[in-house]
Amino acid sequence: PINDGKTQKYHSEAGSSSKIFFNAIYQFFIKREVKEIKTLIITEGEFKTTKAGLHGIPAVGISGIHNSVKTTKSINQKTDKSETTNSEFLDELKSFIKKYNVKTIILLHDNDVKDNVGRPYRAAQFYSSVRNVKMACDNERVQFIYKYINENIPYKGLDDLLIASK
Repeated sequence: PINDGKTQKYHSEAGSSSKIFFNAIYQFFIKREVKEIKTLIITEGEFKTTKAGLHGIPAVGISGIHNSVKTTKSINQKTDKSETTNSEFLDELKSFIKKYNVKTIILLHDNDVKDNVGRPYRAAQFYSSVRNVKMACDNERVQFIYKYINENIPYKGLDDLLIASK
């Protein structure tokens, strides 16, 4: 399928639920009896989190930029448009944050985050994903940091950057 002028890379069936990729964090941290994870990276993709774990970086993966949170929306009476009024992490991520006393969450997007020329809808989607994770962090009283891989280097995501840094 085509989405916003480009071929859609990923697809989830309507009604399917979002899942957090915890595989790497359990493999590299929890199995080793880590009791606290002060800083947690949220990034797109399971492979990126595995590569991060191999490098000692605690990360969880999401299957899309909006898939770490659930939002509440309401109609703005002045504009008559729907807007997000609250955002909470998915239950399994919220439990993980509490259990491992996470103090800081870094939302890390790939370097194509700024590839929005002629694609205003895409830019708005990235903006709303950042806003929603920030809102969820505020609700959990966790520091929020937003980063993306520099678009001026030839590496798209965290995994590519870590492979190149060997």
